[in-house]
Amino acid sequence: MIKAHLAARRDDALQPLSLRFRVRGLEKEYRREILAVETRRWRLTCVIGAAMYAIFYLLDRQLMPDLLWLCLTIRFALVCPALLLSLGLSFTDIGSKKRVIIFLANGALASLGIIAMIALAGPPADHLYYGGLLLCVLFYYLLLPGWLVPNLIAWATFVVYELVIFFYLDLSREILIGSSFIFFFFNLSGMFGCYLLNRMERRAFLQQRTIKSQAQVLEKALVVAEDERRLAESLAQTDPLTGVANRRSFFPEAEREWMRHRRKGRSLSLLMLDIDHFKEFNDLYGHRVGDQVLVLVAQVLRQQVRETDTVCRYGGEEFAVLLPETTSEEALVLARRILATVAETVFLHHGNPLGVTASLGAATAAVAEMASVDELLERADQALYTAKKSGRNQLRSWERERAVIYDPTGELCLKVPECLT
Repeated sequence: MIKAHLAARRDDALQPLSLRFRVRGLEKEYRREILAVETRRWRLTCVIGAAMYAIFYLLDRQLMPDLLWLCLTIRFALVCPALLLSLGLSFTDIGSKKRVIIFLANGALASLGIIAMIALAGPPADHLYYGGLLLCVLFYYLLLPGWLVPNLIAWATFVVYELVIFFYLDLSREILIGSSFIFFFFNLSGMFGCYLLNRMERRAFLQQRTIKSQAQVLEKALVVAEDERRLAESLAQTDPLTGVANRRSFFPEAEREWMRHRRKGRSLSLLMLDIDHFKEFNDLYGHRVGDQVLVLVAQVLRQQVRETDTVCRYGGEEFAVLLPETTSEEALVLARRILATVAETVFLHHGNPLGVTASLGAATAAVAEMASVDELLERADQALYTAKKSGRNQLRSWERERAVIYDPTGELCLKVPECLT
C-alpha cells in the first residue's frame, strides 16, 4: 500500500523546470482540462493589448507629434491588426495547433513596437514608454498560459531593450543602470511569480482530480451500499423460501390498510390458508418435498391475487392474504378459486404425481364492525380452525355472529351458530 502511494506521488510529480507532469497521460489530461481557461486568457490578452495600444496613441500625439505617422503605422498597421488576427485565430483549429508560435509572434511584435517608441521618443519622453513596456511584460506574466512562454517573451524583451538603450540612446549612466536594474528585477519577480502561479494551478488540478476520483469511488460505494440496504430490507421483509411477505412486513401493511379502511369506510377482507396434513406429508416425503409444496402454494396465491393484495407466509404451512377494498362476496369468490387451484396442482416426486389440499378461513371487516386489525386476524383464524376441524379441504367464512361453511366447489353446505371453541 505504501509503495503504491509513493509510486503515485512520483508519477504525479512535476518536472522542476518545465512544470510538466512526469506521466504523459496526466499531462495530456491537464492540457485538455486547462485548454478552455487558457483560450479565454489568450482572447482577453488580445483584447486588452489592442485596446491599450490604441489608447496610448493619445500619448504619441503629445510626445512625438513629428513622428505621428510612424506611430500610427506601428500601432494601427502592425501591432493592433496582429492582435486582432490572433483573437480571430483563437476560434479556429489553426490557432489551437499553432498557439505557442502565435503567442511568441504577438509578444515579440508588441514588445518591439514599444521599444521602437522608446528609441524614437528619446529622453525624457522615453520614461513614459518605459512604463508602458513594463506594463506589457506584466500582461505576459499574468495572462499568457504556462510559464515558459511568458518568460521567454519577457526576457527576450529585456535583452532587446538593453541593446537599444546601450547602443542607440544617449542616456546618463545613472538612468541606464537604474532602468536596467528595475527591468531585470521586475522580470525576476515576474518569473518566480508566474512559476508559483502555474505550479499552484497544476497542484489544484491534481487535487481536483483526486477529489473527483474519490467522489466517483464514494458514489459507487454509496450505490453498492444502497443496493445492499435494499436487498437486506427486502430479505428482512420477504420469506426466503417462498418469496412472499413474512410476518415482519405483513403486520405494518395490515395496520396501514386497516387505517385506510377506517378512514375511507371501505371493506377489508382477510384469507387464512393452511395446507392440509402438511406435517404427515413432510414426514412421509421429506422436508425438501415439503418446501416444494410451500413454494407451489405460494405461487398459486400470487397468481390469483391482485397487485394491491398482500400474500404472507404467516407461519409454517400457514399463509395469509390481505385484500383491501374487497367485500365478503368478492373474497369468497377468490377463496373458492384458490382452493380449487391448489387441489388441482400436481407435481412429480420420483416419477409419481403428488398433490395437496388446503383449508381456508375468510373474514371481512365492514364499516365500524371491528375494533382493530387484530380482531380481523382473530376472526379469520377462527374460521380457518373451524374449516380444519370440519374435515379440511373446506372454506369457512366468518359473517357477524355466524360461521358459514362452504365446500371447495362453492356450494353452501351448512349454517351454524357461533360455536368455535
